[in-house]
Amino acid sequence: MNYSENDRPPKFALAFFRWFCHPEFREDIEGDLLERLHNRVTKLGVQKARWLFIKDVFFLLQPGIINRSPQISIDKKGVNWKKLVALNLLVVLMIISPFIPGPSNKLVDLFSVTGQVIGFIGLVLVPLGFAWTIIEIRKWKYRDDKSTSMRLDYRLSIAASLFVAFIFLMGVLFLPNPMPKMTFLFGLLLLLSGFILALGQIKKWKENNEMLSYQGAPVILAASATACISLIYIFLLVFVFLMIGFLPGILGLLVLPAGLTWAIKQTRKLKAPGKRKFIRASLYLLTIPLIAFLTTTFIIKPASNFSRSFAIKRSGAIIASIEDHKNRTGQYPESIHDLYPNAIKKIPKPFIMGIGDFRYNKINNYYSLSFSQTPSLGLEEIVLYDKNDLKNNLGGKFAKYDYSLDLWRVKGAFASHDTRYDNWRYYLCD
Repeated sequence: MNYSENDRPPKFALAFFRWFCHPEFREDIEGDLLERLHNRVTKLGVQKARWLFIKDVFFLLQPGIINRSPQISIDKKGVNWKKLVALNLLVVLMIISPFIPGPSNKLVDLFSVTGQVIGFIGLVLVPLGFAWTIIEIRKWKYRDDKSTSMRLDYRLSIAASLFVAFIFLMGVLFLPNPMPKMTFLFGLLLLLSGFILALGQIKKWKENNEMLSYQGAPVILAASATACISLIYIFLLVFVFLMIGFLPGILGLLVLPAGLTWAIKQTRKLKAPGKRKFIRASLYLLTIPLIAFLTTTFIIKPASNFSRSFAIKRSGAIIASIEDHKNRTGQYPESIHDLYPNAIKKIPKPFIMGIGDFRYNKINNYYSLSFSQTPSLGLEEIVLYDKNDLKNNLGGKFAKYDYSLDLWRVKGAFASHDTRYDNWRYYLCD
């Protein structure tokens, strides 16, 4: 078919469609796509028509169009896209939960840390998920040529697992901090152990029944992913011990054997020679870490800016009441609770899920007001109202370092920034 300049579809989208579409349907569907593109160019313009062409190609990525073979039955349900989208949205919600308006809750910090860890350490799952997704697509495209498909799938799965092992090895060799270095070493040992066990299991399957070996590539990837997920889980347990307590950490540790047992059972099910279902775990391994990483990288900052501004605005009534107390009594209150019920009906709270109560400190004839939030892993943001520059004029009994006093803690901050509000500034402490 001849195209005019405006009617030309995006080359990569058309090439991708021709790659995955079964030859039996390719010509008819391609003709419909191009005709629709031509009509949209006339009505909507070239740019929008091309974006819609890409969308159409994406939605054609279905088992019935990828391939059709009467010898092998196909899972009619395919991929549960709603569940996939819901899980990714859940990860996004976990990461931003400390910055959402609502009653203070310490669990949201753990949820956010979990999501952020998935977004950073979990990136090692992306090569495994990408390779696995390609293999799942190939199961339909090359189902009549099992020998060729198996060889290529094995190579792809082994390459993906060894690539992740290489990432861990680079972390062991070049990371300067001993803690991350030990974490990467532990991850490398877990990954290699899972990889070797998977190869041993596949060898047994081949000895017993050669027909079962076509699922060997997913088994390698499943074992490698289980090892990486175990590393992520153990890493999170450290935060549970530190942030919540010893008992929850022990309970979380006891869950690990049960989780590993379940993962091993699910991996063994891959050898079943029944319907060739699209294994959805491949898409989860691919999308969830990427969405978590993008959320952590691009959304946390505006979310923390919002929560900081929200809490500062909520403090306005407290500051006004403190100043009113000074005007009536000649001195600032000893405690923020001295304001109630004389100067204010109810002491406002920040009403951000990841922020506790406002902290008030009276020093001599001055005061400060502050609160904290956790914008990212291992980082605390102290937001301080200090209209008299107390932090630089501490004397007497307050001249000695006191960790409980935010005026002292901000002195060790590695960065500080202005806010849009008078006398408010925020400090980043590790």
